Amino acid sequence: MKINAAALRRQAAALAGEPAFGLDPFAENLDRLLESLATDGALTPDGVEMTRAEFAGYLSNRLQLQRWLRAVPQIAERPIERPVFFLGLPRSGTTLLLNLFDHDERLRLLRAWEARHPAPPPALDPESVARRIESARRSVGQWKSDVADFDAIHLLDPEGPDECTMLLSTAFAQAGFHNYLNVPGWFDWMADALDFEAAYRLHRQQLQLLQWAAPPRRWALKYPNHVLATDAIRSVYPDASFVFTHRDPDVTLASLCSWTHQLRAPRTAHNDRRVVGEQMTTFVLKHVQRIMEFRNSPAAHDCPVMDVDYYRMVDNPVAVVDEVYRAVGMSMSDAVERRLSQWTANNPKGKHGAHRYTAEEFGLRPERTENAFSAYRARFGVRRERSES
Repeated sequence: MKINAAALRRQAAALAGEPAFGLDPFAENLDRLLESLATDGALTPDGVEMTRAEFAGYLSNRLQLQRWLRAVPQIAERPIERPVFFLGLPRSGTTLLLNLFDHDERLRLLRAWEARHPAPPPALDPESVARRIESARRSVGQWKSDVADFDAIHLLDPEGPDECTMLLSTAFAQAGFHNYLNVPGWFDWMADALDFEAAYRLHRQQLQLLQWAAPPRRWALKYPNHVLATDAIRSVYPDASFVFTHRDPDVTLASLCSWTHQLRAPRTAHNDRRVVGEQMTTFVLKHVQRIMEFRNSPAAHDCPVMDVDYYRMVDNPVAVVDEVYRAVGMSMSDAVERRLSQWTANNPKGKHGAHRYTAEEFGLRPERTENAFSAYRARFGVRRERSES
């Protein structure tokens, strides 16, 4: 069953209370995604309905954003100053790092409920917040119901910090589509041909909407797949800082295969582990390539950049956070240190269960990744870890 782009836009317009969708500057992104989904997705009927509803919601969010920008053009004039981007290989600890920074009122983190519903500006319409939190609670609850061992694999609370997935989804420009949907053709195209700069301009507008009418705070933003678009990020956010997490890529690849396989299970009729292994190998190799290209380029010397070792972050999070603060031109207060220490004590690794997987079940071939992974390890001093967690 094929999802129709025109029908999605009509549905989105109805959801947003608009008479028509109008011109879509991101039409090619959606069209390419839907073509790949029709070719390889093998969605079940339930998978079609789940995906159709999500895509219509992303389009509706964009229409609501545009309505706010037309009504209050000053929103787009308020700057996003010195944002901090947490990024790295998927499954390398970016979620942990984000949560470690959720203890400082000077920082503005994206919340799961507002990522799903950026409009209206929370400070301007505080009465809407409870409704949006409840909507996010249902959405997150559905994911946790559908995906086995969700809590053991990914830390996500409706009121807690979240990554930029949903904001980039409004432009159909986030690599994670390929994790819960089987869209290899789309990923290949998006990684090398998608207009990331336009997508990040839309990303910035959503942040501007969310911060409107609130006291200014510095954004701390997380998404591992930001590594695919560092040039675009620097163009849209010229004073950005980057904090890269590093973990053994053999382990991150195997973990990502397991996560992808479980994410796809509720939607697809064909979910072959060997296919997932081959696709995620390509996925991770592209991320390694982009990290190396950026870090070996002059651009990486023109902005604040820091590296975080995953293993040291797990062992000594307070020290690592203190170092990140200093790298981005801030300092950690005593109060923040106390909150951070309490949070880490209350959230030990494995609190929600263990994520168990093996590289062998996904047919991973070390000979395919050895050169790229060895160069990456050498460049960032990443030690080897067991390929099972």
